[in-house]
Amino acid sequence: MAALTRLPLHRASLWLLLVLIGGGVAAQDRSPDPVPTWPKNGQIPLQYRDRYVFLTDDKHTVVVLAPERPDTGITGPKQVIRVPLWNNIVPLVSASLTRVSGVIEYEYTIENSKEAQDPIGKFSVIVPARVSDLKIRHVAKGGAPWAGAAAYAAIAQQVILQRSPGRYLTWFYQGDNVVQPGSTRDGFVIESSYLPGLTTAWFSAGRLVEFDQSWPREIFQQLHLLEDRRWYEASAITVGPTFPPGTPKEAMIESFRQDLEQLIKSGSLSASSEFVKEAFGVLNELRRNPSGRPVLKVSPQIKIEAAFTAALAISLGISERSPQ
Repeated sequence: MAALTRLPLHRASLWLLLVLIGGGVAAQDRSPDPVPTWPKNGQIPLQYRDRYVFLTDDKHTVVVLAPERPDTGITGPKQVIRVPLWNNIVPLVSASLTRVSGVIEYEYTIENSKEAQDPIGKFSVIVPARVSDLKIRHVAKGGAPWAGAAAYAAIAQQVILQRSPGRYLTWFYQGDNVVQPGSTRDGFVIESSYLPGLTTAWFSAGRLVEFDQSWPREIFQQLHLLEDRRWYEASAITVGPTFPPGTPKEAMIESFRQDLEQLIKSGSLSASSEFVKEAFGVLNELRRNPSGRPVLKVSPQIKIEAAFTAALAISLGISERSPQ
């Protein structure tokens, strides 16, 4: 039997987790596609006669034209092999923030929408490269707790927000304790003295895609085009440790303003929404009077807005108006 690129990730140790934290990719925010779309009728157009790697329309499966026999090489008869990317996940994330003994406790709940087809087995949050006072844990309320670890390399790129590369904090499922479609899991906790701001969370099934190592190098040269985190994982904006203690308030105000602008530019938020208008208003008020205590008069309606509101409350002292 030919060798496959695979690892038993469901039993990953912390050491293995640290090695894998920087790897992987998501099925979103990609333009143009790096490989052609597999034709529905299976007939390869002439312009793709030297192509051996394709994607299905839904971007959830790689279609490979592989030799029927390894000894014939790339010029011999081909067979169609479909390799799932395990990226059919629809993640949502929410966070609650609490001050505890001089640090901020960030607790996350992750959800996999019922529309998903694959489970979530890996969850990461990007933090600044220099943050060092981190504690990371998972408080499981059923099943085995997920293993958690912090990467050392500053290779984590934000998806929408303009930041320098940071580090990944990653939790990895143990046993069969994954987040199935239509279910949630909570208890993912970070403790840090860093004040909250917006950041990127990444999600994946926690499985490696398996490719037959007997395939010719021409196939792997084209598979290399899919080595981008966004093809295997999905991302979402959330809140996390962002600003070192003592960061000037003016700097945080400008950072939040830039984040709002980037979220609007990306289409994640609408410039015409009442929440966005109100958020810009309180930030402009703080620019004029940094010692003020403005109140956010519009309640968040979606998770990005809720994350933004939670970060404003602790980092800038902007409170939300109490419901009538």
